[in-house]
Amino acid sequence: MSARTPPAKVADRIHQLGERQSCIYLLQGLDSATREPRYCLLGGGMVTTGPEVERQVRDLGLNPEQIGGIIVQHSHFDHCGAVPYLQKQWPWLEVLASQTAEKLLQKDKVIQAVQSMNEVLLEREGKTELAQEPGFRFDGIRVDRVLTDGDRVDCGDLSLEVMEAPGHSSCSLVLYEPWQQALFTSDSAGIPMGEDVFTAANSDFDRYQESLRRMAHYPVEVVLPEHFGARTGPQARAYLDASLASSDRTRQLLEQAYTNNPDVDACSKEVADRLMRHMPDDFLPGEIISLVVGQMVKYIARQHQDEA
Repeated sequence: MSARTPPAKVADRIHQLGERQSCIYLLQGLDSATREPRYCLLGGGMVTTGPEVERQVRDLGLNPEQIGGIIVQHSHFDHCGAVPYLQKQWPWLEVLASQTAEKLLQKDKVIQAVQSMNEVLLEREGKTELAQEPGFRFDGIRVDRVLTDGDRVDCGDLSLEVMEAPGHSSCSLVLYEPWQQALFTSDSAGIPMGEDVFTAANSDFDRYQESLRRMAHYPVEVVLPEHFGARTGPQARAYLDASLASSDRTRQLLEQAYTNNPDVDACSKEVADRLMRHMPDDFLPGEIISLVVGQMVKYIARQHQDEA
């Protein structure tokens, strides 16, 4: 499954912006009266992604005043970190998110966690001094419009269907644009991992798989995860199939590992080490993989304890 390097046009009216590891998608609609472009951003990116998106919009010759909103598909640090910067540059930008995300993005604990991760990312790029600057310091996000399952978001003549997809996180949204058969999955359909998909059922494995089965009912020509780029045509359809298959394999692995060793920490390390042996060198950092695996093992452990 090949990935494009942003900025790149991935469909007739969709551009992939940001960075390869942190994608933000630009959807272009047309005003029904004037036929002028109307844009919407999907994905909130990492703190380091904001300036890249601003530059890419400028380099593409687009008018940022025609970008009406940005949809935060879930509240993890690498999916909301660019929003304060983009709002600072484009103060008219409306923020849309789920009701759960709205609450989380105002919680002190979440704000502190996002700010802490932002500082780590900026330090890695040698930009530590930016961490307390407006647009880079994370003080929470005010959500202007709450989205729930079945809602629609208009972007000019295009309309996005909203699907709540808890599983990766409790606040995850998936968006579907039917004209281009484009499914904006964020991390709810896993994370592209070379020719495979990494299962990221951080919050609730049952609901993660239920969300995947709902996504499988959509006819798709474009799948748009927020890490490592969009997939189109046969690759898009193969991506959803691979994600479902990966979730089944991962669940079997977790169940077997926990049955053999019910020590959560030891089991998590064993599974993470096993998975990382098969991951591309440029995939997510090991500490992120370990965190995700640990959360999935804890979910499996709770289920076993409830059944006992």
